[in-house]
Amino acid sequence: MLALDWINQHLPGSKKVATPPLFKERGQDKSCALIQKFKREHLELMDFLSEANMALGRYEYWNVPLSLERFRTVMEAHLLDENVNLYWCLEDRLIRNPDGMKVMREFRREMLAIGRSVREFIRKYRTEGIGTDNHKDFERELHDIRNTLAARLEREEQQLYVLYRA
Repeated sequence: MLALDWINQHLPGSKKVATPPLFKERGQDKSCALIQKFKREHLELMDFLSEANMALGRYEYWNVPLSLERFRTVMEAHLLDENVNLYWCLEDRLIRNPDGMKVMREFRREMLAIGRSVREFIRKYRTEGIGTDNHKDFERELHDIRNTLAARLEREEQQLYVLYRA
C-alpha cells in the first residue's frame, strides 16, 4: 500500500491526496500528469537554490540554510518519486530497446552522482555554517550546483521524459 493510500484511508478528516501513477495504472493522461508534476518540482528546486543565492547576496546567512533544507527535502522526495514512477517503468518498457535503455541508465547514474554531490554540499555547510569567512567558497559551489542541475533538468525534460511518454 502506498503511503498516500494509507493516509487517505486511515486519517479521518485528512485532505484526500492523489496517489501518483504506477506502472500498471499508467495511461497517457497519467503519464502526462506525472511529467508535469516533475517539471513543477524542477522549477521549485531551482527557486530554492535562487532563494539561497539571494539570501547570500544580502548577507542573510541565517536564511540560506532554510532554503537549502527546503531544497533538500523536495529533491529527496523528487528523486524517490522518479526512481519509483519513472525509472522503474522505463526499465520495463525499454527492455527491447537497448539504445533507450542505455540513455535511461546514463541519466539515472548521472542523477545519482549529482544527488551525492548536492548532499555533500548541504552536509558540509550545515556542519561548517555559512558566514563571511566562507561566503565566496559557498557562492562558487552554489553557482556550480545551480548550473549543473539546470543543465541536467533541461536535458531530462527534453530527452528522458520523451522515452517515458512514448
